[in-house]
Amino acid sequence: MPERMMVKELEQKYNAMEQELYEVEQILGEALSYPRYCDDPKSFPDATEADGICVGEMTPAALAEQMAKEYALLSEHGIRFFMKGTEASSLVTSLNQEKKDFNDLARLFEKQNELLKTTQELLQLREKAVAKHEAQVRIIEEVIRAVTGKLNTAKETAKVKDSYIERLEHHLDQLVDLASRFNRMVYEVPDEKMPKAEWGDVPPEFVWWVVDADGEVKYWAIKPEIDKAAGMWWHDDIHNGNAEFSELTWGSGEKYIEIPFGIDWRTLISRRP
Repeated sequence: MPERMMVKELEQKYNAMEQELYEVEQILGEALSYPRYCDDPKSFPDATEADGICVGEMTPAALAEQMAKEYALLSEHGIRFFMKGTEASSLVTSLNQEKKDFNDLARLFEKQNELLKTTQELLQLREKAVAKHEAQVRIIEEVIRAVTGKLNTAKETAKVKDSYIERLEHHLDQLVDLASRFNRMVYEVPDEKMPKAEWGDVPPEFVWWVVDADGEVKYWAIKPEIDKAAGMWWHDDIHNGNAEFSELTWGSGEKYIEIPFGIDWRTLISRRP
């Protein structure tokens, strides 16, 4: 009898894991613009919105790999943006040098027109790149957060899937790295928009200000560590039972901020002055 109960419990956990992997598959399929079953009434006459995304024989791992490859193509727009910027800089330098002994106003006007044209092309490329890919970058960040949550559950409920989870984590790290490189290339965040620590009525024993991946602001009595899988700041003393979460933190759940696009939450840590 105990053996049957154990088998039943394992089956329930396995079914839960399969459902969560299906959700990951649906999220990736939507991000990659796979069609819905209901979009093809000829092949699926009874399909509805509830039937979700049709990804064919693609597995979550294959979808994550495809997402990484397609996202790599986005860097091409950044390269073209950089090349146009270099071209504009070269034209400005050339124009400044020739102005010193320029007697031919026609040539000067021609150079100015070239510079204006190149500047306009540069602005158009930037606007096109940002408009086309900003939404996809946000979707990828949502996918990263969703996949991270699913991985935590999968680790607890199915050790037999460890090798698959490791591959998925590898693809996730690739996505995070690509997103970080793309953000640094295309999207610059001014200093005035960077989140800053506010110490106000924070008790003096809490000397570290941090922001989790979901925008939650906390204050720690000791320097916390990054829990990448959970998307938050943490400390082993709590996990090991040497301290309570409420003893080491202050302000949990009271304040959330919107992390600017292009900022990695893992950089949002500051010590009390």
